Amino acid sequence: HGYSPEFKGLEYRPEEARRLLAEAGHPGGHGLPPIRLSNPSLGPAAQRVLERIGADLEAVGLRLETVPVTWSELGEQLEQGTAPAFLLAWVADRTDPDAFLRALFESGGSANYFVYRSEAVDELLDRGAREMNPQTQARIYRELERQILADAPIMPLYHTRGVIALRNQVRGLEPTPLGIAKVELEDVWLDDSGGAP
Repeated sequence: HGYSPEFKGLEYRPEEARRLLAEAGHPGGHGLPPIRLSNPSLGPAAQRVLERIGADLEAVGLRLETVPVTWSELGEQLEQGTAPAFLLAWVADRTDPDAFLRALFESGGSANYFVYRSEAVDELLDRGAREMNPQTQARIYRELERQILADAPIMPLYHTRGVIALRNQVRGLEPTPLGIAKVELEDVWLDDSGGAP
C-alpha cells in the first residue's frame, strides 16, 4: 500500500540547468571541477548508467569523473561522508513504505548517507508509522513521497524489473512483491507427471 502512480523522477531540463549555472557565475560549467562519483559496480548496466549521467552533465557543461572503488571503500566513504556522489540501489525487506523511506530519509536514519534533514518528513514518517487506517496511512506515505522528491536529496534513476522463468513441472512457487529472495522454498516441488496444474 502507499503506491502512487505519479512520476517519480526529476525532469530533464538542460536549458534550466544551463541558466542556473550562468546565474551562479559558472556559464557552461566554467570554473567548476568535475563531479566525482564513487563507483563500486563494474557491470555493463552500471557502465551504461554512468555513460548516460556523464552525457547529460556534459550537455550543460559539467564533467563527470568516475572513481572506481571497492564496495568496502564505498562503505567507508558513506560512513565518513566523503563520497560526494555515488550510485546506490535500495531493496526493501518488507512490503511496507516505511522500509523504503525511514532508513533513507529520516534525520539520522541508518542509511541517510546524504545527511538529509526535514522536520516535515520526520513528522510524516512518525504519523505514517502510527496510523492504523490503511487509507489514511497510504495518503500520508504519498505525501511523504511528494515531499522527499520535491526536496531531491537523491535522484531516482531507474527501477529494475524481476523476471522469473519456470519449467512446467515447478509447483507451489508464489513470488511476493519482494521478489524471488522472499520465496518460501519449502512450499515448492516438482511435478514429474508433466501435466498442467
